[in-house]
Amino acid sequence: MPWAYVAPALLLGFTFAMPQAHALTEDEELGFVEEIIFRKKLINNGQTALRWDRQPTFSVVEGNDRQNLAFDTALSQLERPLRPVGFRIRRLGPDVDTADITVRYLKFSDLPRVLMENELPAKFARLNMVHPVYDESGTLQRVFIFIDSRLAQSDEAMQRQALKLTLASIGLGGETSLPIQSIFFEIPPGGIGGEPPNRLSSLDIRAIRLMYAYLQPGAMPGDLAAVFDQYWGRLL
Repeated sequence: MPWAYVAPALLLGFTFAMPQAHALTEDEELGFVEEIIFRKKLINNGQTALRWDRQPTFSVVEGNDRQNLAFDTALSQLERPLRPVGFRIRRLGPDVDTADITVRYLKFSDLPRVLMENELPAKFARLNMVHPVYDESGTLQRVFIFIDSRLAQSDEAMQRQALKLTLASIGLGGETSLPIQSIFFEIPPGGIGGEPPNRLSSLDIRAIRLMYAYLQPGAMPGDLAAVFDQYWGRLL
C-alpha cells in the first residue's frame, strides 16, 4: 500500500525558560487542547486529529545508549496518562526496524539509504523531523523519526526533545503560546532565557487522556468541543 505523505515539521532541542504560569479559564483549557491536537506544528496534516487505533510498537533503530535512555524516559512518562485509558506504546528492543514507531539518529548522508530501505518519498529526507504516515480516516499507520546525530544537547534537552517527538508520534504534535507550565509550550524565536520543563504537567496529562479516551481518528475541532464539554471535568 502506498504511503500517505504528511509534511514533517522541525523539532529543535533548544532550552529556554518558561513564563510565569497562570490559572486558565475553561475556554482557555479548550483552546489549549485544540492547539496541541489541531495546530500541528510538529505534524502538518490540516484540521483533523491523527491518532492510533491500536497499541503501537516502538524502537530506537539507530541510536546510542544515551539516546535510547532519553526515549525510555519519555515512554515511562507517558505510561501514567495512557494506562487508565487502555492505551500504551509497546517498547521493543533496540534495532527493530519493523516497529510502528521508529527512531533513527542519523547524519544527513545516511538519509538516502534509510529512505530506500523503507521505500519512503524524497520529502522525508530531513533531519530533526517526525514523519507520520496515516490512512484516509486519520488513523496512524507508521511513524518515522529522524534526528541529527551530531546535535549537541544536554541530557535535559535531549529528554525534552524525545518526549515532544514521542507525543507527536501519537498525534499530539501541536504547541501552545499560553503562558503555562507545559511540555507543549511554544518557545518564541530567540527564546526567553532559562530552561523549560521536560516533564508532563497535570494539564498535559488530562489532554492526552481526553484524546485517547474519547476522540476518534479524523475528528474535527467541533468534535473536540463536544467531547470536551462532556468529559473534561471528569479527568481532574
